[in-house]
Amino acid sequence: EKQGLSEQLEELQRAQERMELAHSIETEQVNCRLVELSTEADGLRSQVRVKEMELETNKSSLNKVIQAKQQEIQAKQQEMHTKIQAKEQEMHTKIQAKEQEMHTKI
Repeated sequence: EKQGLSEQLEELQRAQERMELAHSIETEQVNCRLVELSTEADGLRSQVRVKEMELETNKSSLNKVIQAKQQEIQAKQQEMHTKIQAKEQEMHTKIQAKEQEMHTKI
């Protein structure tokens, strides 16, 4: 009977060792996967930083283009305003000359 209990005890101890070993292996696998995921996350964060810098560069370039176009538009508006004023002055002068001519004839 002691022999049977002793064998059962040994069997239980071996089963416990196998379970502990299996648990240890699973823990190691989980830890390895965590390291892989952490490394992958670092890589993705790095890619995000690169993309953010690219976007900032693009944004800066677009802002410069927009400013240049706005300045171009303002220059054209000023040019048109000046031409309109010159035409108005020219017409005013012609009208005054015609009025003077009409006055002189009368």
